[in-house]
Amino acid sequence: MADLFGIAIAACAGGCGATSAYALLAPARAPGVKDWLRRRGPTVGRTRGALQAALTGAAGLARLRAGLAVRLERAGLKESPEAVAGLGLLAALVTGAAIAIAVGLLIDPVAGGLSGCLVAVAVPALLLHRLNAAVEARRQRLLGELGPILELVSLELSGGAPPMLALESVLGRSRSELGAAMRAQLIGSRVAGSASFDGRLDQLADRFQLPPLRSMAMILGLSRDYGSGIGHGVRALAADLRRARRRRVIELSRGALNRVLIPAAVGVLLPFMAILLFPAVAVLVRSFA
Repeated sequence: MADLFGIAIAACAGGCGATSAYALLAPARAPGVKDWLRRRGPTVGRTRGALQAALTGAAGLARLRAGLAVRLERAGLKESPEAVAGLGLLAALVTGAAIAIAVGLLIDPVAGGLSGCLVAVAVPALLLHRLNAAVEARRQRLLGELGPILELVSLELSGGAPPMLALESVLGRSRSELGAAMRAQLIGSRVAGSASFDGRLDQLADRFQLPPLRSMAMILGLSRDYGSGIGHGVRALAADLRRARRRRVIELSRGALNRVLIPAAVGVLLPFMAILLFPAVAVLVRSFA
Protein backbone atom coordinates (compact mmCIF):
# COMPACT_ATOMS: atom_id res chain seq x y z
CA MET A 1 0.00 0.00 0.00
CA ALA A 2 2.89 2.34 0.74
CA ASP A 3 4.29 1.70 -2.75
CA LEU A 4 0.96 2.46 -4.43
CA PHE A 5 0.57 5.67 -2.39
CA GLY A 6 4.04 6.83 -3.38
CA ILE A 7 3.39 6.02 -7.05
CA ALA A 8 0.15 8.10 -6.99
CA ILE A 9 1.88 11.09 -5.41
CA ALA A 10 4.70 10.90 -7.96
CA ALA A 11 2.21 10.71 -10.85
CA CYS A 12 0.33 13.77 -9.63
CA ALA A 13 3.56 15.70 -9.17
CA GLY A 14 4.74 14.78 -12.63
CA GLY A 15 1.45 15.74 -14.25
CA CYS A 16 1.48 19.15 -12.54
CA GLY A 17 5.07 19.76 -13.64
CA ALA A 18 4.34 18.76 -17.25
CA THR A 19 1.29 21.04 -17.38
CA SER A 20 3.29 23.97 -16.02
CA ALA A 21 6.09 23.38 -18.52
CA TYR A 22 3.63 23.29 -21.43
CA ALA A 23 1.94 26.48 -20.29
CA LEU A 24 5.30 28.25 -20.08
CA LEU A 25 6.86 26.96 -23.29
CA ALA A 26 3.84 26.81 -25.65
CA PRO A 27 3.35 29.92 -27.87
CA ALA A 28 0.42 31.96 -26.55
CA ARG A 29 -1.89 33.85 -28.90
CA ALA A 30 -2.23 37.53 -28.00
CA PRO A 31 -5.85 38.50 -27.37
CA GLY A 32 -7.42 40.81 -29.95
CA VAL A 33 -9.16 44.07 -29.29
CA LYS A 34 -12.59 42.57 -29.95
CA ASP A 35 -11.95 39.72 -27.51
CA TRP A 36 -10.79 42.20 -24.84
CA LEU A 37 -13.83 44.43 -25.34
CA ARG A 38 -16.12 41.41 -25.31
CA ARG A 39 -14.63 40.24 -22.01
CA ARG A 40 -14.67 43.77 -20.55
CA GLY A 41 -18.04 44.76 -21.99
CA PRO A 42 -20.19 44.28 -18.87
CA THR A 43 -17.66 46.06 -16.64
CA VAL A 44 -17.28 48.99 -19.06
CA GLY A 45 -21.05 49.26 -19.38
CA ARG A 46 -21.52 49.31 -15.62
CA THR A 47 -18.78 51.92 -15.25
CA ARG A 48 -20.32 54.09 -17.95
CA GLY A 49 -23.77 53.80 -16.36
CA ALA A 50 -22.41 54.71 -12.94
CA LEU A 51 -20.56 57.68 -14.43
CA GLN A 52 -23.69 58.91 -16.22
CA ALA A 53 -25.73 58.55 -13.03
CA ALA A 54 -23.10 60.50 -11.08
CA LEU A 55 -23.04 63.26 -13.70
CA THR A 56 -26.84 63.46 -13.74
CA GLY A 57 -26.93 63.70 -9.94
CA ALA A 58 -24.25 66.40 -9.95
CA ALA A 59 -26.17 68.39 -12.59
CA GLY A 60 -29.38 68.09 -10.54
CA LEU A 61 -27.61 69.29 -7.40
CA ALA A 62 -26.11 72.19 -9.35
CA ARG A 63 -29.56 73.21 -10.60
CA LEU A 64 -31.00 73.00 -7.08
CA ARG A 65 -28.14 75.09 -5.73
CA ALA A 66 -28.59 77.71 -8.46
CA GLY A 67 -32.34 77.91 -7.81
CA LEU A 68 -31.80 78.26 -4.06
CA ALA A 69 -29.15 80.93 -4.63
CA VAL A 70 -31.57 82.93 -6.82
CA ARG A 71 -34.29 82.61 -4.19
CA LEU A 72 -31.97 83.77 -1.43
CA GLU A 73 -30.83 86.75 -3.50
CA ARG A 74 -34.42 87.74 -4.29
CA ALA A 75 -35.31 87.46 -0.61
CA GLY A 76 -32.40 89.77 0.28
CA LEU A 77 -30.54 87.14 2.33
CA LYS A 78 -26.74 87.03 2.32
CA GLU A 79 -26.32 83.39 3.43
CA SER A 80 -24.85 80.84 1.06
CA PRO A 81 -27.09 78.08 -0.39
CA GLU A 82 -24.94 75.39 1.23
CA ALA A 83 -25.36 76.93 4.70
CA VAL A 84 -29.12 77.31 4.31
CA ALA A 85 -29.52 73.77 2.97
CA GLY A 86 -27.36 72.37 5.79
CA LEU A 87 -29.30 74.22 8.48
CA GLY A 88 -32.61 73.12 6.96
CA LEU A 89 -31.49 69.48 6.85
CA LEU A 90 -30.23 69.68 10.42
CA ALA A 91 -33.50 71.23 11.61
CA ALA A 92 -35.49 68.53 9.79
CA LEU A 93 -33.42 65.72 11.30
CA VAL A 94 -33.46 67.10 14.85
CA THR A 95 -37.19 67.90 14.80
CA GLY A 96 -38.10 64.57 13.20
CA ALA A 97 -35.99 62.64 15.71
CA ALA A 98 -37.50 64.54 18.66
CA ILE A 99 -41.08 63.93 17.46
CA ALA A 100 -40.32 60.27 16.72
CA ILE A 101 -38.87 59.69 20.20
CA ALA A 102 -41.70 61.53 21.96
CA VAL A 103 -44.50 59.78 20.05
CA GLY A 104 -42.71 56.44 20.29
CA LEU A 105 -42.44 56.69 24.07
CA LEU A 106 -45.99 57.93 24.57
CA ILE A 107 -47.95 55.93 21.99
CA ASP A 108 -46.19 53.43 19.74
CA PRO A 109 -42.74 53.05 18.11
CA VAL A 110 -44.31 52.55 14.68
CA ALA A 111 -46.44 55.68 15.05
CA GLY A 112 -43.37 57.51 16.31
CA GLY A 113 -41.35 56.53 13.23
CA LEU A 114 -44.13 57.61 10.87
CA SER A 115 -44.60 60.89 12.72
CA GLY A 116 -40.87 61.57 12.64
CA CYS A 117 -40.73 60.95 8.88
CA LEU A 118 -43.71 63.22 8.25
CA VAL A 119 -42.22 66.01 10.37
CA ALA A 120 -38.81 65.60 8.71
CA VAL A 121 -40.49 66.09 5.32
CA ALA A 122 -42.72 68.93 6.52
CA VAL A 123 -39.90 71.05 8.00
CA PRO A 124 -38.08 71.68 4.64
CA ALA A 125 -41.45 72.36 2.98
CA LEU A 126 -42.26 74.92 5.68
CA LEU A 127 -38.85 76.55 5.32
CA LEU A 128 -39.29 76.75 1.54
CA HIS A 129 -42.72 78.31 2.04
CA ARG A 130 -41.25 80.92 4.36
CA LEU A 131 -38.51 81.66 1.84
CA ASN A 132 -41.06 82.16 -0.94
CA ALA A 133 -43.09 84.41 1.36
CA ALA A 134 -39.96 86.48 2.05
CA VAL A 135 -39.30 86.77 -1.69
CA GLU A 136 -42.86 87.97 -2.34
CA ALA A 137 -42.78 90.42 0.57
CA ARG A 138 -39.54 91.95 -0.69
CA ARG A 139 -40.93 92.17 -4.22
CA GLN A 140 -44.02 94.01 -2.96
CA ARG A 141 -41.83 96.36 -0.93
CA LEU A 142 -39.68 97.16 -3.96
CA LEU A 143 -42.79 97.77 -6.05
CA GLY A 144 -43.97 100.20 -3.38
CA GLU A 145 -40.60 101.98 -3.58
CA LEU A 146 -40.71 102.19 -7.39
CA GLY A 147 -43.95 104.19 -7.43
CA PRO A 148 -42.61 107.27 -5.58
CA ILE A 149 -39.41 107.17 -7.67
CA LEU A 150 -41.42 107.33 -10.89
CA GLU A 151 -43.64 110.08 -9.47
CA LEU A 152 -40.59 112.20 -8.63
CA VAL A 153 -39.01 111.53 -12.03
CA SER A 154 -42.26 112.59 -13.67
CA LEU A 155 -42.21 115.84 -11.69
CA GLU A 156 -38.60 116.49 -12.69
CA LEU A 157 -39.46 115.89 -16.33
CA SER A 158 -42.46 118.21 -16.10
CA GLY A 159 -40.07 120.91 -14.87
CA GLY A 160 -38.04 120.62 -18.08
CA ALA A 161 -35.13 118.49 -16.85
CA PRO A 162 -33.50 116.02 -19.30
CA PRO A 163 -34.31 112.33 -18.67
CA MET A 164 -30.93 111.23 -17.33
CA LEU A 165 -30.52 114.36 -15.23
CA ALA A 166 -34.00 113.82 -13.76
CA LEU A 167 -33.14 110.21 -12.92
CA GLU A 168 -29.83 111.22 -11.39
CA SER A 169 -31.47 113.91 -9.28
CA VAL A 170 -34.21 111.61 -7.96
CA LEU A 171 -31.96 108.59 -7.36
CA GLY A 172 -29.34 110.74 -5.64
CA ARG A 173 -31.89 111.81 -3.02
CA SER A 174 -33.58 108.43 -2.63
CA ARG A 175 -32.81 106.42 0.50
CA SER A 176 -34.76 103.30 -0.45
CA GLU A 177 -33.24 99.93 -1.35
CA LEU A 178 -34.45 100.06 -4.94
CA GLY A 179 -33.20 103.62 -5.31
CA ALA A 180 -29.74 102.59 -4.13
CA ALA A 181 -29.68 99.65 -6.58
CA MET A 182 -30.79 101.87 -9.49
CA ARG A 183 -28.24 104.53 -8.53
CA ALA A 184 -25.47 101.89 -8.60
CA GLN A 185 -26.60 100.81 -12.07
CA LEU A 186 -26.65 104.43 -13.25
CA ILE A 187 -23.11 105.00 -11.99
CA GLY A 188 -21.93 101.75 -13.57
CA SER A 189 -23.42 102.64 -16.94
CA ARG A 190 -21.13 105.69 -17.17
CA VAL A 191 -17.99 103.54 -17.17
CA ALA A 192 -16.48 103.27 -20.65
CA GLY A 193 -17.31 100.01 -22.40
CA SER A 194 -20.06 99.00 -19.96
CA ALA A 195 -23.70 98.24 -20.72
CA SER A 196 -26.22 101.01 -21.07
CA PHE A 197 -28.47 102.10 -18.23
CA ASP A 198 -31.61 100.61 -19.78
CA GLY A 199 -29.86 97.25 -20.25
CA ARG A 200 -28.72 97.31 -16.64
CA LEU A 201 -32.25 98.18 -15.53
CA ASP A 202 -33.58 95.22 -17.50
CA GLN A 203 -31.15 92.89 -15.69
CA LEU A 204 -32.12 94.46 -12.36
CA ALA A 205 -35.80 93.89 -13.16
CA ASP A 206 -35.11 90.24 -13.92
CA ARG A 207 -33.18 89.85 -10.66
CA PHE A 208 -35.87 91.49 -8.54
CA GLN A 209 -38.86 90.19 -10.58
CA LEU A 210 -40.21 93.69 -11.24
CA PRO A 211 -42.06 93.95 -14.58
CA PRO A 212 -42.67 97.73 -14.19
CA LEU A 213 -38.91 98.27 -13.95
CA ARG A 214 -38.50 96.34 -17.22
CA SER A 215 -41.13 98.63 -18.77
CA MET A 216 -39.15 101.65 -17.61
CA ALA A 217 -36.00 100.15 -19.16
CA MET A 218 -37.90 99.72 -22.42
CA ILE A 219 -39.05 103.37 -22.31
CA LEU A 220 -35.48 104.54 -21.76
CA GLY A 221 -34.22 102.31 -24.58
CA LEU A 222 -36.79 103.72 -27.02
CA SER A 223 -35.88 107.24 -25.96
CA ARG A 224 -32.18 106.53 -26.57
CA ASP A 225 -32.68 104.81 -29.94
CA TYR A 226 -35.43 106.96 -31.45
CA GLY A 227 -35.23 110.20 -29.48
CA SER A 228 -38.77 109.96 -28.13
CA GLY A 229 -39.72 111.57 -24.84
CA ILE A 230 -40.15 109.53 -21.71
CA GLY A 231 -42.45 111.84 -19.76
CA HIS A 232 -45.73 110.34 -20.96
CA GLY A 233 -44.51 106.76 -20.52
CA VAL A 234 -43.20 107.42 -17.01
CA ARG A 235 -46.45 109.09 -15.96
CA ALA A 236 -48.53 106.20 -17.36
CA LEU A 237 -46.30 103.69 -15.59
CA ALA A 238 -46.62 105.58 -12.31
CA ALA A 239 -50.40 105.66 -12.70
CA ASP A 240 -50.45 101.89 -13.30
CA LEU A 241 -48.39 101.37 -10.16
CA ARG A 242 -50.80 103.54 -8.16
CA ARG A 243 -53.77 101.50 -9.34
CA ALA A 244 -51.97 98.22 -8.62
CA ARG A 245 -51.05 99.50 -5.16
CA ARG A 246 -54.66 100.46 -4.51
CA ARG A 247 -55.86 97.00 -5.53
CA ARG A 248 -53.24 95.45 -3.28
CA VAL A 249 -54.38 97.53 -0.31
CA ILE A 250 -58.01 96.53 -0.93
CA GLU A 251 -57.06 92.85 -1.06
CA LEU A 252 -55.07 93.11 2.16
CA SER A 253 -57.90 94.95 3.91
CA ARG A 254 -60.41 92.29 2.89
CA GLY A 255 -58.10 89.55 4.09
CA ALA A 256 -57.58 91.37 7.39
CA LEU A 257 -61.36 91.72 7.82
CA ASN A 258 -61.83 87.99 7.27
CA ARG A 259 -59.07 87.16 9.72
CA VAL A 260 -60.83 89.31 12.34
CA LEU A 261 -64.45 88.26 11.71
CA ILE A 262 -63.95 84.49 11.56
CA PRO A 263 -62.25 84.16 14.98
CA ALA A 264 -64.80 86.62 16.43
CA ALA A 265 -67.69 84.53 15.10
CA VAL A 266 -66.22 81.28 16.39
CA GLY A 267 -64.88 82.54 19.72
CA VAL A 268 -67.61 85.04 20.70
CA LEU A 269 -70.82 84.40 18.81
CA LEU A 270 -71.02 80.63 19.29
CA PRO A 271 -70.46 80.69 23.09
CA PHE A 272 -72.94 83.57 23.38
CA MET A 273 -75.58 81.61 21.46
CA ALA A 274 -74.90 78.54 23.60
CA ILE A 275 -75.44 80.55 26.80
CA LEU A 276 -78.70 82.03 25.46
CA LEU A 277 -80.08 78.71 24.25
CA PHE A 278 -79.05 76.64 27.28
CA PRO A 279 -82.32 77.15 29.27
CA ALA A 280 -84.53 76.26 26.31
CA VAL A 281 -82.41 73.19 25.50
CA ALA A 282 -82.49 72.11 29.14
CA VAL A 283 -86.32 72.40 29.27
CA LEU A 284 -86.70 70.40 26.07
CA VAL A 285 -84.40 67.67 27.39
CA ARG A 286 -86.40 67.39 30.64
CA SER A 287 -89.70 67.33 28.75
CA PHE A 288 -88.58 64.47 26.50
CA ALA A 289 -86.92 62.56 29.34
